Amino acid sequence: MRGVGRRGLIAVALTIGCVALVSAPGASAKVTVSSGGSHACAIKDNGKALCWGDNSEGQRNAPGGKFKAISAGREHSCGVKKRGKLVCWGSNDDGEANEPNGDFKAVAAGYYVTCGLKVNGRVVCFGDDSYGVDAEPPGRFKSIHINAYTEHACGVRKNDRVHCWGDNDYGKGDPPGGAFKLVRGGTYHVCGVHANNQLECWGNNDYGETDAPGGKFKGAGAGYYVSCGIRLTGRLNCFGYEGYGVDVEPPGKFRAISLGEYAGCGVRENSKVDCWGDDTTEIVNVPNSLD
Repeated sequence: MRGVGRRGLIAVALTIGCVALVSAPGASAKVTVSSGGSHACAIKDNGKALCWGDNSEGQRNAPGGKFKAISAGREHSCGVKKRGKLVCWGSNDDGEANEPNGDFKAVAAGYYVTCGLKVNGRVVCFGDDSYGVDAEPPGRFKSIHINAYTEHACGVRKNDRVHCWGDNDYGKGDPPGGAFKLVRGGTYHVCGVHANNQLECWGNNDYGETDAPGGKFKGAGAGYYVSCGIRLTGRLNCFGYEGYGVDVEPPGKFRAISLGEYAGCGVRENSKVDCWGDDTTEIVNVPNSLD
């Protein structure tokens, strides 16, 4: 089933890359939205976290306080508090919510695994070790990203090159060369925006999810066999699997988008949040308390 939900927000999207979070570089950082497995989370303009959708593992029960980054995983959620403390809640079957100490600036929650980006650019991962996502990559990064239903992670290094680690089925862990502004991982594929604003995707292409269109882009999202790009005009261009309606672009202009497993969410240029896709996940029912 397909549905669309919308609520107003006063602010825009965060520019740090996190799970399922897609932000246009250069946007001021106040509010962010992240679409996960069957739930989504956002940081309101007052800095407080709010999650909605499935709560079978307590993944909606965000702690109090003010946040600067947030990420919705498969059945858990994580956030970075204003002073850099990493906190996680929800499922902890594989230690994916056992957050380490340290000073963090971003977090990526995935499929029973979590990676945090420290202020010094180092990546720290914890949780399920089946596919090697927990094996922290060397070097320093600008941003990191994991999809809620995937066993691999990608990030943009300080030198603007993309590096991926973990499972490499379909070649999703083999990024192309060149400088990138951002990278976003889907279930079996990855998309990124080059420094020249070209959109490129790689990995599985069963439904055309890596057939990136031409033109100039400022943001991107990758989900379950589907991808979306934000053109410089703010319009969405989605392509790939049609089963859950995530490929059906909402009209209007967006600052940021986030694709989860069955739904996508975005922050419009007029500061309203829309979520679209399979309405059985309840993600499309954006809560009134986001107003």
